[in-house]
Amino acid sequence: MNYGKSFADVYSKHLIHFSVQIAPRIYKYISTKSNKKEVLDLCCGTGQLAYYFLTKDFQVTGIDISNDMLYHAKELSKQFIEKGKAEFYNDDARYFSLNKKFPNIVSTYDALNHLEDEQSLIQCFQQVYEHLEDDGIFIFDLNTKLGLSKGGTFIREEETLFSVAQSMFEPLRNKAFTRYYGFVKNDDSPDYYKYDEVIYNTIFKMEDVREYLYNAGFGSVEFAHLNNLFKIVEEPESEERVFIIATK
Repeated sequence: MNYGKSFADVYSKHLIHFSVQIAPRIYKYISTKSNKKEVLDLCCGTGQLAYYFLTKDFQVTGIDISNDMLYHAKELSKQFIEKGKAEFYNDDARYFSLNKKFPNIVSTYDALNHLEDEQSLIQCFQQVYEHLEDDGIFIFDLNTKLGLSKGGTFIREEETLFSVAQSMFEPLRNKAFTRYYGFVKNDDSPDYYKYDEVIYNTIFKMEDVREYLYNAGFGSVEFAHLNNLFKIVEEPESEERVFIIATK
């Protein structure tokens, strides 16, 4: 999704927990499977996962459709960009073309749930496959129908932030929506500014996801546990969120 400036600012400070927590797990998995220290972070957002891999001496390329999110990613990894260790591009996950292949491609925080339909997901998988080296690994997470069906309201109140997240599930449209809105303190003044963003998630059947990956050309597809990528999940629909590991 092409997030605007206000939400990108809030995201970079207050919605980075998932990327921070999951980055070491993905790094551990990749490090046991390959000695190639290069990764493409697809839908990299504000760049926390990319930054973690850069601190582990990886060469990192990041892609995101939102220039406002990329601004924060570039600021966070500025020192690595200057050293030629990192590059960030404004591009679409369905159509990106870098004329380069990578040993590892990752996409996190249910970024691919934000694609609007099955055809968009298929197009993304095709592009990923074309950008992977032989025996390359593609790791991404998805919210399942179970996870997305749990609506509700979450309020977060701090000295510098008042945030409301309202989640809704619309099975007839095969969608879930979360509205994030509230007020956040401006870093340079005592003033607060308002933000309001609606994020949609498309519900994909996990067996369809497996089929789309195989049809794209991947030779191996496994579902893994959120907290342990080495733990295979036999019934992914019974989990609220899963990781998918596809090998070319």
